[in-house]
Amino acid sequence: MKLDLGCGGCRYKDYTTIDMNPGCKPDIVMNLDTESLVSRFGENSVDAIYSGHFLEHSNDLIRLLTEMWKVSKPGAMWEIHVPPADEEIGNPFHNRPFTEWTFRFFESTPRFVHEPSGLVIAYGVTDGNCPVCLTEIRQTRTKGDLGFYLEVVK
Repeated sequence: MKLDLGCGGCRYKDYTTIDMNPGCKPDIVMNLDTESLVSRFGENSVDAIYSGHFLEHSNDLIRLLTEMWKVSKPGAMWEIHVPPADEEIGNPFHNRPFTEWTFRFFESTPRFVHEPSGLVIAYGVTDGNCPVCLTEIRQTRTKGDLGFYLEVVK
């Protein structure tokens, strides 16, 4: 199974589309800020996740990333696109900025614990203790877009 989170009006080929707006006709209408991907799909059930300019709208990014990681199979691939922080600062509809470093904090060796969630924010070599462990495969940047290509580590 492959998921497209926050699809808007776009369709990513061969992906199950999810959006909270029924007007964009997603396969599944679901508010990812309040509903659980794990409850809907179960753990270790997803091969790939695509998200284009959606994560910056999340009210609780750590919870959402944890849900994404739990439904992903080991080795699942994520393709995430967000606006770069230096081009989007001040947008009142974006809840957080993203930089080239954002997903590197989920690269495994614990450095500190994010309170109150208890999520281990990490950078380095996998040690098995990180609830969300990712390996960055590559990154792209164009005007208005930062692309992250990540592999799930479990």
